[in-house]
Amino acid sequence: MEENFDPAHLRQLRETNACPEGQLSGVDLRGAELNGADLVDADLSYANLSRADLSYADLRGVNLVGAKMEKVNLEGAQLEGANLSGAHLWEANLDFTTMQGAQLQGADLEDVDLNEADMRAVNLERAELQSSVMMNVNLEKANLSYADLRRAELRGANLREAVCYRVDLREADLDGADLQGAEMHFALMLGSRLCNTVMPDGRIEYGGCH
Repeated sequence: MEENFDPAHLRQLRETNACPEGQLSGVDLRGAELNGADLVDADLSYANLSRADLSYADLRGVNLVGAKMEKVNLEGAQLEGANLSGAHLWEANLDFTTMQGAQLQGADLEDVDLNEADMRAVNLERAELQSSVMMNVNLEKANLSYADLRRAELRGANLREAVCYRVDLREADLDGADLQGAEMHFALMLGSRLCNTVMPDGRIEYGGCH
């Protein structure tokens, strides 16, 4: 694995909390305090950001391919167009993030918080999202093909026109979710909760209400 790392860029980040377009591949930033940092278009591929605080950071267009981000705090961060393919975000806080068009193919997002996140048109193909809390998340036109969303909380989620081919939604909570126009071929939904849920054909399902 070839890393794109410049020590001067790391010093700049630590001194100014900003390093747009920085060459920071493979850097160790575990537990770093980077609240509100400017890292637009930076290369943080394969970096270790576990338990770092990147809340409200500007991460538009950032390269986070393969990054280790367990329990990272990304609340309110801007991630539009970012590439997090294969990143490890186990138990991360992504509440209120904006990440339209982000790439998250094969990312590990198990047990993450994604409440109120704007994830329109994101690519989550084959992502791991088991037991994630995603209330009122906006996944309109997202690609969720082959994604694992078992036991996910998707109450109030917007999944209009999402591509959900072979998605695993077993035991997921879809109370109040909107699936109108979603492509759900071969989706697994055994045990999922459907209450006031708008189905792909527009009908409203109440069968899971108790």
